[in-house]
Amino acid sequence: MKPTPIIYLLVLCLPLLYGSKMVLAQNLFSLDNSLKFADHLYADFKFAQAAAEYERVLFMQPENSYAMQRQIMAYGKAKNYRVCLQKLQRYNTDSLNPELAFLYGKSLLKTGSSAHAYTFAMQNKALNINDKTVLATTALAFNEQFAQAKYALDSMGLRNNPTLLQYSETLGGITSVKKKSAAMSMAMSAVIPGSGKIYSGYWKDGLVVLAFTSVSTWQAYRGFSKSGVKSVYAWVYAGSSFGFYVGNIYGARKAAFKYNTTKIHKTIHRIETLFNNY
Repeated sequence: MKPTPIIYLLVLCLPLLYGSKMVLAQNLFSLDNSLKFADHLYADFKFAQAAAEYERVLFMQPENSYAMQRQIMAYGKAKNYRVCLQKLQRYNTDSLNPELAFLYGKSLLKTGSSAHAYTFAMQNKALNINDKTVLATTALAFNEQFAQAKYALDSMGLRNNPTLLQYSETLGGITSVKKKSAAMSMAMSAVIPGSGKIYSGYWKDGLVVLAFTSVSTWQAYRGFSKSGVKSVYAWVYAGSSFGFYVGNIYGARKAAFKYNTTKIHKTIHRIETLFNNY
């Protein structure tokens, strides 16, 4: 059977079809299309995928400054601050534009470099005054330097910025609260068991300690009154009472530290929330 004209036509067209597919595939992964796809992913909030796509663009064109900046921003949006910081540190941080400068300061804070973030915020000239204030104040707060943070905030001015007003309110709250003295708490509990915990704000625990210590002491007193020093019953309660008394003094110290730590952690958490929403 002889081949029909249609078969000849297919045989001739196959190379052309295959070649067109290859050209199409190449076009899909061209520089322009890769950049458009990366921008599409970024606009669609798929920041991790966008960063990977910008990497493809930079592989094809390493000096593409637009792709470099967008990739760094994508890493920042994806909260991959360590990679973001690594890439930003390749540049002269004094030459960063305002957006990247703020991201650099934020990456420092997010990776635990609060002191460096404060120095950078105060020295960098690209940051606008609001960004500078937020970075510097947050860095001081993260180091538990609340009074200094409040002073820095007041010095730079609030400028009716909602976030800065909330910063001021939060820092004003913690700086107006007096820390509980561990020594005072222990001394109070040494005189009246449980009073140190009440002083530190844990009044329920303080009342429980007072009740147990009082009952044990009373039972020991009764035992010694009835049977003298030979009373096993009295010695058991005396030992129990002494244990409660010593534990109450140590617990009073812990209660003071716990009160102070809780206040500090709540403030830092509040500042971090405000910073994340800025």
